[in-house]
Amino acid sequence: MTDHNDATDVLAVARIQGQWHAWSAALDEWLPIPLTAEATDRDVEQFYAARGISIRMAESRHTG
Repeated sequence: MTDHNDATDVLAVARIQGQWHAWSAALDEWLPIPLTAEATDRDVEQFYAARGISIRMAESRHTG
């Protein structure tokens, strides 16, 4: 998987099947974020900025 967090501690996030997810390096998988499917990229950025976390938008995934 190429969307792992890198040494700069930037969290990778992506929309997967319409729901926002963040990459967990510890678990080696995408985990759902507690935001609605209607949340925009900006909403996600603000959610993490409020927690002092830098993010990188990964390519959205459509699986299933």
